Amino acid sequence: INDLENIKPFLNSLLDQTVKVDEIAVSIPYNDRNKIPPHLKNILSVYTFNKDYGDSTKLTPILLREKNGKTKIIIVEPNIMYGKDFIEQIVEKSNKNPSSIIHDKDYKEFLIKPELINSGIENYSNGTSCIQHLKKNCDKDFVLIEYGDNFTF
Repeated sequence: INDLENIKPFLNSLLDQTVKVDEIAVSIPYNDRNKIPPHLKNILSVYTFNKDYGDSTKLTPILLREKNGKTKIIIVEPNIMYGKDFIEQIVEKSNKNPSSIIHDKDYKEFLIKPELINSGIENYSNGTSCIQHLKKNCDKDFVLIEYGDNFTF
């Protein structure tokens, strides 16, 4: 929620991709649902949750909500401007490695499909990083995408 005031460059970089996304979703605590500025509600799909998943909040509620196991979910960071073909490149890497989770070198961005996750993803342990939680609940390979056109701001 704190990053929403400076989110315009991030959103523009996602909206200006060579491959268009179906949805830009944000998961926020239920009590923060009214903190989304009205002008962003036309761009973002806002989903709320009641349980604290710590560092895995960016991932777990989305995986629990998505019922289509083949849906490609791309987790991104709101303080990054993404290169024009980032989505295209990560989707291509996923298509070549359909049974793997695709990630960047820092495990901040990754592409995952719900069908790759074991049951138990909702059982978050306090202090666990998102990637630790993911590795604990997925017995699939992790494949690195080397992409250098993203910029932190």
